[in-house]
Amino acid sequence: MGRIRVLDPCLVGKIAAGEVIERPASVVKELVENSLDAGAGRIEVSLEKGGLAKIIVSDDGEGMTSEDLRLAIQRHTTSKIAGEEDLERITTLGFRGEALAAIVAVSKTRITTRTREGEEAARLEIAGGEVLSFGPAARAPGTTVEVSDLFYNTPARRKHLRGERAESYHIMRAMKRLILARPRVHFRLLADGRTVLDAPPQGDLRGRLAAIFGPEFVRKLIEVHSGSNRELIEVFGLISPPEEARSDRQAQLIFVNGRPVRDQAVNYAISRAYEGLVKPGKFPPVFLFITISPELVDVNVHPRKEEIRFSRTQLVQEEVRRAIEAGLLSRRLIPELRDRDRDREARVRPQARPKTASRARSRGELALQKPFTGQPLDLELRRELAEVAHRPEPQVRPEEEKATWGWKILGQLHNTYILVQTEEGLELIDQHAAHEQILYEKFLAQLGEG
Repeated sequence: MGRIRVLDPCLVGKIAAGEVIERPASVVKELVENSLDAGAGRIEVSLEKGGLAKIIVSDDGEGMTSEDLRLAIQRHTTSKIAGEEDLERITTLGFRGEALAAIVAVSKTRITTRTREGEEAARLEIAGGEVLSFGPAARAPGTTVEVSDLFYNTPARRKHLRGERAESYHIMRAMKRLILARPRVHFRLLADGRTVLDAPPQGDLRGRLAAIFGPEFVRKLIEVHSGSNRELIEVFGLISPPEEARSDRQAQLIFVNGRPVRDQAVNYAISRAYEGLVKPGKFPPVFLFITISPELVDVNVHPRKEEIRFSRTQLVQEEVRRAIEAGLLSRRLIPELRDRDRDREARVRPQARPKTASRARSRGELALQKPFTGQPLDLELRRELAEVAHRPEPQVRPEEEKATWGWKILGQLHNTYILVQTEEGLELIDQHAAHEQILYEKFLAQLGEG
């Protein structure tokens, strides 16, 4: 007899549940997402002992028929996609048809549901994936899912759960992300009969954030927006000034097409936008909403659908960085040379001048491949030059003073040269050589200090 065998369906369900359901917060997330996909305008989540004893999610969504209810608890059954082509344009939070089946496989579950057109509700009770009862019930249109004794039949999983306080914390985190994702939905969270979070519908993001984090925190936030590639991607959100940076990313929340996600590429773009403004290891609160063509994002990366993959990562990073930098500039939080007395000129050492500039000046002309368009300096270079311009002038020897040039910076050319005006005409500076000089001066200053 062979050693390979087909696993029992109940065992398969328990194994699969481990990919989707990690803790009570996973149950809350999946059930609330189902409610949102059902068009609910009001969602209530009730917990007992941090969700370890019971979780109840109730909504006023479209509900299910009795036939759909029987199918809903089976694996890979869904109303959200029908064919392979639908995977290329997913707009719902759920689509895999795994969440409810995973939940009922590792808990004792009761589901009561009624459609808006139905005359009566239907109720289904399941334990460990086995149907215990099915029949009519009384309920207003919508759905209520009660999940008790999570992981009661998988002791190895249950023993890894944390205490009531820790599990409540994870549920609160998941709820805050969902509440921010849908500001026009009324959310209510109860713990052991006590209301711990009540978020009525809000017309804008600031109002929603104020309900969660408080109005004082929200008043400091800066609105950001980027829509230069609006046909493909649009970025909107609120960011904090650099001085509000924290020691972790807990307050950096990203939403893609209304879905709370984690993405390293976006995190990197956020860090780049704040580079030089916050200390290493500090993370300013950021709440970003990215709307992107569904064809450019893959949400089918992980069963929990918290990770995504962009097909045009660089485009996303550029839009995110551009939006944040524009917001910081609007509040004058990024140092710029023009923030100083506009009549003062930045002092740049002549070693940074390329030979090309000298030759052009000796001919009495400036050879340019393209007309100068007044392109602003790159933000990172502006930061470096501004730091040098604001630095107290060092004590220099007479011969060094004679070699110092006062130049007025006009702009950037071909992302390579800085175009400046002097008393003798126009000069080109190799910005990379200038950057090396700046770093060299920093090194000497640090060496002199100790």
